[in-house]
Order: sequence, then structure tokens, then C-alpha cells
Amino acid sequence: MDNFSNFLDVTNVKRDSLQKVQSKLKSLGTKEVNELGKFNVIYKKKILKDFLSRTVLVQDKIMSNTYEYQESFPKQSWIITNERSNILGYSCKSAKLNFRGRNYLAWYTEEIPKSDGPANFEGLPGLILKITDENGDYDFSAIAINKTPMDIYVRNEESILKVSRDKFREVQKAYFENPGAFLGKAYNEDGSLISIKLKPIPYNPLELE
Repeated sequence: MDNFSNFLDVTNVKRDSLQKVQSKLKSLGTKEVNELGKFNVIYKKKILKDFLSRTVLVQDKIMSNTYEYQESFPKQSWIITNERSNILGYSCKSAKLNFRGRNYLAWYTEEIPKSDGPANFEGLPGLILKITDENGDYDFSAIAINKTPMDIYVRNEESILKVSRDKFREVQKAYFENPGAFLGKAYNEDGSLISIKLKPIPYNPLELE
């Protein structure tokens, strides 16, 4: 699996492992459903990098729908600044990046010669252990490293909605502006449509562009 990396919520790893086991069952009972319910996934996005084809596969949820889009590795023009720090016992250097509307400071280690990092970030001569945007809205920091090999599980249900990145961002923004529109249709007793209005949700995605 050296040619792939998967970025997701650690709770998602546990949930996916359980779903893989349950997918072999003929039917799911109350026990199996309750077991899944124990894993509350907060960060729902999954990002799979294929270093052979240089493509990124992204899966994310909006309400009950799972969306998927694929893109080539986005260009990232790093500026290495060579400041030094120590993270988890690894000697790290710093680098700066302007990427899709945000400015970042990253810390990477050449002691792990894997040109990879959290989310979409990659392209430095070592593994990124910490990256933060200048406003402090997003901060990805390694808190431990486990070198145990793991399988990568990717959902492939027919119900997954395959779209372009632009279309997904359009739908995502529409949801945050008017989440009530995604709750489905409801009707009064006379058959007239009920307009469901909910307060907008603050919209501050990782990628602003």
C-alpha cells in the first residue's frame, strides 16, 4: 500500500472495519446496527491519494447522501524556510504554502521520506507532521505514529453520488446556506407544500477556492 494513502477520521477507520465485517452477513439485526451506532464520525470527509496515477479520490457526506469526486493532484508550490522544530521526536523543517485561498505553515520530517501529509497536502521531501493556516481555522497535528500495516477500505455503494469537485462545492455551499432545503418535502393536510426554513450554518471550508 506504499502507493496509496488514506486520510480520514480515526473513528471512521473503526467504523469501516466493522462495516467490512458486517458486509459479509446475510442481514443486519439490532445488535449490528447498535454496534455501528457507537461510532460517531465527526469529520466525514475521506481523501484517498493514488501516487501512481497522481489522482485524489474524495468522499464526503451532506445530510444522508455520500458524494464522491476525483481530481488530479492539485499543484502546490511550497516555499521551504528551513526553520527547525521537533515533533514526536522527529527533526522537522518548515515550509509555507498558499493553496486554494489559504496561507499555511507546515512542519515536515525527512526522517520519514514519504512525500505526503493530511488532507490534500503533499509534495515536500518528507512527511508533514503539522500544518496550520494563518488564521488558525485549521490545524492538523500528528499526535502519534503507528507503523502497523493497515488495509484501505473505500466505499463503493451504488448510492454514492459521483460528481465533479465544482458541483460538490456548489451543493455543499447551498446546504450551509439553507439546510432546511435538504430535509425533503413535507405537506400540510390540504396537500400544500410546507416550506422548511432553518438558520444558515457558518460556512468556512478548508478550500476557499
